[in-house]
Amino acid sequence: MGRGRFEVVKSPKQRGWIEPLALVLHFYNTDEEVQQWVTYDCALHIYEGKIIEQKSFKANTYKRLLAGFQWRSLEKGHSLKLIFKFYMEGNLVYTSVQDAVTNELDSKDIFQQDFEVSSSMRLEGPNGVTSPFPAGRYEVELYLETEELDEHFVMRRTLDVR
Repeated sequence: MGRGRFEVVKSPKQRGWIEPLALVLHFYNTDEEVQQWVTYDCALHIYEGKIIEQKSFKANTYKRLLAGFQWRSLEKGHSLKLIFKFYMEGNLVYTSVQDAVTNELDSKDIFQQDFEVSSSMRLEGPNGVTSPFPAGRYEVELYLETEELDEHFVMRRTLDVR
């Protein structure tokens, strides 16, 4: 019989907490635009059991960016921390940390579905003026942290903006 050493790495899904579904980047200019996106686009997809869709965006028209994470709970009542890391052209430019709690699997209440939005990233110059995002590649990496699990990579989303 041979010998060997190996390490078992547990993922959130193996732990029975969440099943990641989608990570969507959303560009917007006003609070009303992002509220409509969450209330109508995201809520409608979740209510119908669909995965939230990624939209195309044009450069130099949007001043704010956030990430929406959709997942399915496998057990309810677990506290977790979601860490969103925003990259532009490969450089880390913003980090957002959100606290969340897993909900009951297949809850019919749309407001009890598992969906979390990061805080808003914007490009501010030294004078405090917010400028539109330039064309290029935008990425968000999502990490999960719990009492038992240190920062654990969950998923990445890349979007090329024209």
